Amino acid sequence: MIGERWKIGLDVEVEVTSPRVPCAAFQRRMGEPQWAKRFTEAGRVGTYLRVIRTGTVQAGDHIHRLFVPAHGITIGKWFSEPDLESMEALRDADADGEIRLQPEYHDAFEALLRRLGR
Repeated sequence: MIGERWKIGLDVEVEVTSPRVPCAAFQRRMGEPQWAKRFTEAGRVGTYLRVIRTGTVQAGDHIHRLFVPAHGITIGKWFSEPDLESMEALRDADADGEIRLQPEYHDAFEALLRRLGR
């Protein structure tokens, strides 16, 4: 969920920030020319994480959810189906200090409003 915080291992803390779509370099590594396009069209995106607290991560470390925001908007939902209700929930959570949105969201909000004729 956008704004969710996780603790990884003993020290590392990260926050879910925004969708991560496959890039051409990853597509080349996969060896499939249309892979990134198919992956994106299917809404199968990854997640960028903001590092809140650094440390060492190793295989087998547990991941614990530290915080789950109340807005309910997942990375996949925002990427695949951005709508006015989701936008307003994210804006409210950001304005209330519950989450800290990346600057790109504000551009996406403006684009969504233009697309909806508002």
